[in-house]
Amino acid sequence: MAQDTHIHLPAVDLTDDLVTKDSGGNNAVRVSGDLNLVSLPSDGETLVNSYDEISSLVKDTTMTIVSYVAPIGKTSYLQFVEAGGANIATFQVEIQGNIEAKKRTYFSGPLSTEFQFYSTAEAGIELNAGDVVRVRVEHGRPMVADFEARIQILEIG
Repeated sequence: MAQDTHIHLPAVDLTDDLVTKDSGGNNAVRVSGDLNLVSLPSDGETLVNSYDEISSLVKDTTMTIVSYVAPIGKTSYLQFVEAGGANIATFQVEIQGNIEAKKRTYFSGPLSTEFQFYSTAEAGIELNAGDVVRVRVEHGRPMVADFEARIQILEIG
């Protein structure tokens, strides 16, 4: 008779978050209920989220939705940006006025997008004290629209 070679695992409720710990007992990674991996800050680290919205943006206008200024005395890393709105647009992430990344939303697609700047090997794009990160939107459609964005920064120190 053949042996059962399947591994039987206990049922896991994926509507709850699962948190792993590193060897020192600190939170390391959170697997959220929607199966997204999120790195968790250790002691001396803070995740900073800057969020803002703009409303009634008119056609052929480019405007900053949200910005972040890297503080003095901390090491800051740009990790993640999400942006979206009520109409088709082009979103760009800038550091000190230089475009770091750009994405467009399209007809028949989602009207939101994400920019990921971190990986398992690095914390993200390192910022210098005083660096300004901006999320800008270019709206080219004929009717006014509302837009929103969030910048996630890891601050150490």
